[in-house]
Amino acid sequence: ITAKAAAELPPEAKTEQLEEDWIAHFFDQCDNVSNEQMQSLWSRLLAGEATAPGTYSKRTVDFVASMDKSDADLFTNFCQFTWMLGKPTPFIFDSEHEIYNKLGINFSSLKHLDSIGLISFESTAGYRKKGFGKNAAFFYFGLPTLAEFRNDKDNEIQIGKALFTQAGEQLVKICGANRNQEFYENAIKPQSSLNI
Repeated sequence: ITAKAAAELPPEAKTEQLEEDWIAHFFDQCDNVSNEQMQSLWSRLLAGEATAPGTYSKRTVDFVASMDKSDADLFTNFCQFTWMLGKPTPFIFDSEHEIYNKLGINFSSLKHLDSIGLISFESTAGYRKKGFGKNAAFFYFGLPTLAEFRNDKDNEIQIGKALFTQAGEQLVKICGANRNQEFYENAIKPQSSLNI
C-alpha cells in the first residue's frame, strides 16, 4: 500500500505535514488488507492525504476498513454518474433506468449504499440544487457542459434522488470510477429522462 501510494504522490505532496495519529490509525486499519483492488483504494487514500493533509478524516479511514470488495465495486459503479457542480453530485434520476441497472445501480443497491453511509437516497421527491446564475458550467470527469437558464439569477435544477454523505464525498475522488460516455450523451440530450 505504501509503495503504491508513493508512486502516486505528486511533487508538491506535503508528506511532512501528515499527522502521526492519522498515520498510526491508517496503518492499524489497513494492516490485513490482501485484496489488490482494496489495496489500491487504500494507497489512493494515503496518497490523497499525503498530498493535502486533512482531506480524509479518521472516520472515513474507519469507513474504508469496514467496506468489503463488493461495496467498493458498487460504489465505484455508482460514481460513474457523478458530475461536479461545485462539489461532487451524483445524477440518479430513475433507479429503474437501464443505463443505471446494467451497472448494478437500482433501488435495492441505492438503499444499500444509503444504509452503509455512502449516500443519502430519497426515492420519491429527490433533491434540487439552487442558486445558479444565467449561465453555469457543469463538469463530467473534467468535460465542461454549459447550461443557460431562463432567469438571470436564483435558478435551480433537479439533481436526482441521491446525494453523497461526507464519507462518500471524500471517497468519490479515489474510488477509481471512469467516465461513462453513454450516460453523458444521454444526460445532455434534450428531453432525456436523464436530462440535467
